[in-house]
Amino acid sequence: MEKECAQCHRLFHAVQEKAELCPDCLRTQFSVASTLPEAERAVLQSARRAAEKRQEQRARRMQENYAAGSLFRFTGKLRFAEGLGLYLVVLLFFVLSSGDEAEAQLGFMDGFGQRVLSLLFCGVAAVLVASASARFRHYLLPLAVLMVSSAWFLPEWASSESPTKPKSPAPETAVEHAASDNKMSPAARLMTEADLEVFRQLDSSSEQCTHYAIYMTRQDARTRDLMREALSRLLGAEFTRAYTRGEGSLYVVTNVPGKRRNISDVLSRFGRLVYEAPREGIYELRFDAEKTNMVSKFQADALMTSSHSSFVAANMAELTCLDPMRIRSAAKRLTQAQVQTLRREVRNTLLQVIADPWEGDWDTYGALVEALATYALEGDAPSVSACLSFFRSGLEKKHPIPSVVVGYLVREVPQEVLDPIVEQWYADPIAWGESMNQLGRAVQPKLVAQLQRSESLRQVNSIIRYLRDHGDAQAIPAIQPFTQNSDSLISHAAQEAVKALEQRR
Repeated sequence: MEKECAQCHRLFHAVQEKAELCPDCLRTQFSVASTLPEAERAVLQSARRAAEKRQEQRARRMQENYAAGSLFRFTGKLRFAEGLGLYLVVLLFFVLSSGDEAEAQLGFMDGFGQRVLSLLFCGVAAVLVASASARFRHYLLPLAVLMVSSAWFLPEWASSESPTKPKSPAPETAVEHAASDNKMSPAARLMTEADLEVFRQLDSSSEQCTHYAIYMTRQDARTRDLMREALSRLLGAEFTRAYTRGEGSLYVVTNVPGKRRNISDVLSRFGRLVYEAPREGIYELRFDAEKTNMVSKFQADALMTSSHSSFVAANMAELTCLDPMRIRSAAKRLTQAQVQTLRREVRNTLLQVIADPWEGDWDTYGALVEALATYALEGDAPSVSACLSFFRSGLEKKHPIPSVVVGYLVREVPQEVLDPIVEQWYADPIAWGESMNQLGRAVQPKLVAQLQRSESLRQVNSIIRYLRDHGDAQAIPAIQPFTQNSDSLISHAAQEAVKALEQRR
């Protein structure tokens, strides 16, 4: 079709209807557009030369890396050495940290945290090794993968294969654990005859009580004081004397009730027996500070911060130590934290510790039982038995009983504690008010019967007020006569109780 050019206004033959310029005008425009200024042309040429230079350098490096007989470049050697050295440092760190002398270095981290730490550093080492050489990548990549894979198992492997931990410690002195007297030669005993002279005089002077002479090595003054208290508590002794003998201590345990001669099961908790003569009451053992947890393996953050990953493990370890103050503090921390993890393990540890005779240290005993009531399971017969023993002992000796323990017993065995709590409440309504409130309406029949025969105005007033808050309409007939009592305090309390109970119908 014929069209007029929009620029030169000449007619030309157009193939498409949208065409507006003739071929001559189009050619002129394209030639103008393809012409660049000198400055722009110089910039483009400079960029093209730089790109060609980089490409040549890349090709030269590739040729050097893959040429036959070529070795590691210096930078590759350096990366390989750094990666391998970092991996060996991590391995050495875990091996040393798992030994007996450095066991507390990783105490602030659990197993998962140690694995993450190992993966982090071994991953960096693997990247350095893998990037050391392109030519030897077929060997370096599998080595890097092996390093990363072994990082997950490195803490556990180092702990089990550490050269600082002997696999099977050799016995220092043979011990005969039979019930009969030990047949070891007198030369194997560390205690001298002079040490045993006073002890034998005590032992032969009484037939109703038992005395023991116990020698322990590796003990300082602090350990000696704690051990003296522990022996008196565990054996029920009247008192225990401690004497310094060389690097150890000689304990003379006096007036232990009963005729039990073999106490190896008790002493084995503190170390390893190296001599025993049950018939004579003579024992010697090698004291183990780690077994008794004399020094905590955990940092203060793990012990005090309930959100710490090792909080439960740290305080469970404290429960098994020799110091009653540390045991009491750990039990209180667990009670306050009420953590949801490892509850069964905490409960089992508390039951094991409570099995010891703690009646002489009521504060520690109460803290342990309170923690047990917090972590006890539903329908837990051993925990109920331990709490009931504590409850009855506290009533007998007139010691304070934590409300947590009373509440737990009310939930589990209400009939066992109902009468004792009510009797204590009669005597001291203020101190036992919270415990009575936990019983609720279950004590109403007992209080109604007591209300009809009580002659104490203070007790009558307490019963009426309790029924007002916790009773039901069945208590109204028993309270109604007291609305006309001559004592204005009693009559006013009875009127309020009747009104509250009628509203509760």
